[in-house]
Amino acid sequence: MKKKKIFILAVFTAIIVLTAGVIFTLTIFRKTYTDSNIKVEWSQANQPLTVSGEVYNNNRVPIPDLEIQVNSWSAEDTLYTDENGRFSIKLGEPEIIDVKIGKVTIISNSVMGVSILDGLHFKVEVVNPNSPKLIYKKTEKATEPALRE
Repeated sequence: MKKKKIFILAVFTAIIVLTAGVIFTLTIFRKTYTDSNIKVEWSQANQPLTVSGEVYNNNRVPIPDLEIQVNSWSAEDTLYTDENGRFSIKLGEPEIIDVKIGKVTIISNSVMGVSILDGLHFKVEVVNPNSPKLIYKKTEKATEPALRE
């Protein structure tokens, strides 16, 4: 009877450890992020220390002026997508803490950091462009100079 209890306890412990390992692996090594506002995929870029990407809507139209924030252990860099919906930044160190698109945290790893020795490239589809979680650069429209009399 005692051996049976020990066996059941061992099997139960193994299942818990295995499940925790799978959850940890899927969290750390995931390559996608999806919510009601955006869909994101990322892969190695073969551009060392570079975080780059492209942002578009569900009709594949590029989205300019979207805020992208990349935080490393030594710096917090904010940049915006260009008129073609692209962004790129070269960092001075190989580990980043998080990447945010607007206020949405796509990658967050404050314990170990995410290595970008081979770079990261993002493909971002904005599902809900009117979301308050997405921040666009506030651009001031040029006004015509006042006419002098």
